Amino acid sequence: MKRPLGTHSLEVNGDFILTHLNGQFTLADMQDFYALAEELTKQGPLYILADMNRGGSIQAEARRYAVDNGSRVKIAATAVYGVNLVLKTILTLLARATALHNRAEDTVAFFTTESQARAFLQTVRERNAKAQ
Repeated sequence: MKRPLGTHSLEVNGDFILTHLNGQFTLADMQDFYALAEELTKQGPLYILADMNRGGSIQAEARRYAVDNGSRVKIAATAVYGVNLVLKTILTLLARATALHNRAEDTVAFFTTESQARAFLQTVRERNAKAQ
């Protein structure tokens, strides 16, 4: 299922969400993403692939919302590709803050290519399936 998310787009396939970011990620974008993720996480943890090639900054309010509401969704892993150094630093801090605040694992990894990111998510999915 493909759907818009502000200036961005999402593709949902079962427990897999592919995000294509285009410009700034706002509080409204984050709220919409969490509403969708909360519904999807009822079936189990999610695997997120984030294409940041055209992504911009993430509003401070959106980052705060993610930290405060991280416990509402179960994200098994997030693989990010196409990200610049500044945004990578922000995303790393956001992931750690969310994990600490919600007593969860920091499951964000960064890659140069989409194929590397997909391979990582597949490895995590297989590891999680064996652990169940």
